[in-house]
Amino acid sequence: MMIVVEEYSASALSTLPEVGKERIRQVEKVAPEALVGFIDRLVSDGKDTSAQRYRTWDEFIDSARRLLTVSVFRPVLPEEELVMAGWHESALTGADYKDVLGRLSVLWANCGMTTVNILSRLRENYGATISHTERNDFTKDTVGLAVTKLKEKPAGPDEIYILDCDLGGLHNFLVEVHHDGTRYLVQGYQGGYSAIWWSSNTPYDPVEREANKSDIDQWRTDWGGGDNISDRYDELLDLLALLVQDTQATKSGKSVWRQLPFMPGDNAALARKGAYNALDLRVDVYKLRNPAAVYGTLNARMGSLCVQGVLSLPIEPRKVDQDEVVKALGLLGLQVTCQVEVRTGTYKFKVDADRVGPGQGLKGKLITRVGAREINRLTCADIPPTGGTIDVGYTQAGVERVASRTRPAG
Repeated sequence: MMIVVEEYSASALSTLPEVGKERIRQVEKVAPEALVGFIDRLVSDGKDTSAQRYRTWDEFIDSARRLLTVSVFRPVLPEEELVMAGWHESALTGADYKDVLGRLSVLWANCGMTTVNILSRLRENYGATISHTERNDFTKDTVGLAVTKLKEKPAGPDEIYILDCDLGGLHNFLVEVHHDGTRYLVQGYQGGYSAIWWSSNTPYDPVEREANKSDIDQWRTDWGGGDNISDRYDELLDLLALLVQDTQATKSGKSVWRQLPFMPGDNAALARKGAYNALDLRVDVYKLRNPAAVYGTLNARMGSLCVQGVLSLPIEPRKVDQDEVVKALGLLGLQVTCQVEVRTGTYKFKVDADRVGPGQGLKGKLITRVGAREINRLTCADIPPTGGTIDVGYTQAGVERVASRTRPAG
């Protein structure tokens, strides 16, 4: 990129001079060396021949800091690349940059919404089919069962588990589980750090920009950054079990809460005493049923899909072909109507009549998927030929249940 800093020279920079490096180290408090390296690469990159002019070093440094902040995101779709181009321009000039940060804050500032937003992004951007299959509530007396549940893994590569864990309303975190035992911890912590910061190695948190992360940075290195935590997972579960039984519990003479990779410096857990010193643990189990197809959209990017969800970019929702979905379900003997929630834009396909199911069959049920295809993306091509059998997922009591259906003749 051609950069002109007028207080230094009327010509474009070819490299970052020492006077520029010195000024960066004077004004940058969070990550001076990271910013020096980033700017050095920026001015040496000859791909963009357009000139960007700044009056002073400080003005240029502010712009570069914004650019480095948004560079953490990982666009893989053409639509995401278009959004990234707009964010890049906003970072360069500062125009609408607060709006960008505001939209990110809405998504990633609340730990309790992290899983919801990840699942939404995986579905909308990458066509993931995700089923909510279980809700489990554990107490201090049943925490051993919680550990067993958190150790479960898929039988094969055709599924990934996403475990959404609510620790007594104090904190929500997510564990992504692969069949080979690979696991990823994904989380944000309100008032401390966002899922964007936790899931990457960015020096700047675009959401919790003012929070001091000196006491949590090493925890991100050890447990976050999109790295596999399988070698340390049993340690996490052991500490978690102790905390659920007693928030004041210690191990090796140290507070268990202070040893968990959440927000050790927060005293909220330790403030629970007396009758309230035990925690409940809720574990919602989601199954991602088409990981190969999702990875196929990511331009050979592997690793955690949930991390990719966090670091993806918002694109226009895919248009749902209601008529095609209704027609496809009709091939399975299901007569359905589609309702669209005005507030959320959510499509719901409800069965009005089931001409082949036993008894009432699936009448009155909300269909979630057919086979490995999310209902919103279902087409007639996804339905097996006459006599073929396929699973149909539907919602019952807040989780998905499954019925096996054979396509009837006619």
